[in-house]
Amino acid sequence: MEYKEIIRKVVLLLPEPKYTRLRNQKLFEWMNQNAPGKRVLNLGSGIWQFDHYLSKGVKAINVDISPYIRNLHVIADAHFFTL
Repeated sequence: MEYKEIIRKVVLLLPEPKYTRLRNQKLFEWMNQNAPGKRVLNLGSGIWQFDHYLSKGVKAINVDISPYIRNLHVIADAHFFTL
């Protein structure tokens, strides 16, 4: 097993910070109710810690700076993103 996979599994075992849990759950509930069939831009998608909260009807576009992340659609640094 690659060390990156081991690190990902360890990080997934860590608890989500308490101060963000309720806010995140409410956001995912809202997206699942109001965005079926739509796309959501997931900036800093990382190791998909929150992907299991999205319903199958919501399509995430995963953006991160690391090229080693699976299920990544766009490699970019969001700090320098401009329209």
